[in-house]
Amino acid sequence: MKRILAIIPQEMLLGLNRIALLGGTTRQEKSAWNANWCYGCYGYGSVSLFAFPERRRVWESPDLHKPSEIHAYQRAGVEMAHEGGKWIYRFTDDSIRRFYLWDVLVHEIGHHVDRSHPDRSTKRSERYAEWFARTYGFEAEQSDARRVADGAFSDGESSAATG
Repeated sequence: MKRILAIIPQEMLLGLNRIALLGGTTRQEKSAWNANWCYGCYGYGSVSLFAFPERRRVWESPDLHKPSEIHAYQRAGVEMAHEGGKWIYRFTDDSIRRFYLWDVLVHEIGHHVDRSHPDRSTKRSERYAEWFARTYGFEAEQSDARRVADGAFSDGESSAATG
């Protein structure tokens, strides 16, 4: 997580007081299929990341998700296949980690950065957070990995570090 926070310009993190990693409860596990369930949220200077429900490791849907979700899943390494008329999503430990660190966390930080924008519409806010996650998440990770491969880090930090 430290690497991610180091990639984001520090002035964008001003006022971000807390990043909470929530452990998960049986009630949250049961709500994993609720239409209002989400991976994380932002509010009042705090990012909360909800525990990934075990029940969502492999799941199916009759419909393909919206393109922004598909791209985030693909970047994280989530396996997606069309089988028997349904879309199957398979998360591994690594794809969950990558998805949460490089997409969900950075997306929610994007909401923090965007909190003062005069247009408070949900649609515009979500578009901004998705752009922020691409720019300061996965694309920054790729750039960071190239710097590591080129020997740019002198303190021994590697691209596999998780913070």
